Amino acid sequence: MVLKALTIALSRHLPVSKRCVHVKGHGGAKAAVRQVWQALPKNLFVLRTDVKGYYACIDHFLLLDQLAVYIKERKIMNLLSQYLRRCVEWGCLYQDIEKGISRGCPLSPLMGVFFLKQLDDELEKSGLFYVRFMDDILVLAPTRWKLRGAVKTLNQVFNVLKLEQHPDKTFIGRIEKGFDSLGYLFHATALTVATKTIENFVTRYHRLYEQKKTAPDVEAVLGDYVQRWRRWVFAALRNEFKQSTLWICGDERAPALQALSP
Repeated sequence: MVLKALTIALSRHLPVSKRCVHVKGHGGAKAAVRQVWQALPKNLFVLRTDVKGYYACIDHFLLLDQLAVYIKERKIMNLLSQYLRRCVEWGCLYQDIEKGISRGCPLSPLMGVFFLKQLDDELEKSGLFYVRFMDDILVLAPTRWKLRGAVKTLNQVFNVLKLEQHPDKTFIGRIEKGFDSLGYLFHATALTVATKTIENFVTRYHRLYEQKKTAPDVEAVLGDYVQRWRRWVFAALRNEFKQSTLWICGDERAPALQALSP
């Protein structure tokens, strides 16, 4: 209850960038996908990355220093310090947590947004197109020189905050080569669902299909899942593309999503 109350109170006082699209009232992931697509014709280069083990890598002292700028009440800071420097028990073993924040806490999403405020401020000053979905960062640039400036800014902020880019989720280069973001694959002239998104759908679909053989009630769940997934996919595309057809091809062949094009 205390952590939830802190979340409600601090959300009114801690500054959050409008480019953090996952925050309530900032548009969400689907609005971000449409914004990225609309910005592609004006840019040639992209920087897409996220933080490796973001929640687990947040430095307690750095976060408290940032919070102290906006929170002057010592009792509140004491509660936040207790939230960070906690002790956990697992199998009768106790461990003091000296780094990182809890994934299951209602306060953690707000702290995760706030910790990268310095990066938000610096990239907004650059004038480049920029969106962030928690630790998923995307920057578009019209020239290679401006892209290098964005990369330099990101590296400097990450060094200060003691964070590391995820090597498997980082892409720096030309938009025409294509890049994944927020579950979609962006090209200069086309937008499709990312391969990983389809693979996750296929895995879940086949798992539910197998369960349907022994539990008939699962058939309704399977149909609902397909419809929700279709709705989720096309939610980002309704203004830019005609809805393509999604085929579920039996129990042995993978689902196929028709290529989307303007």
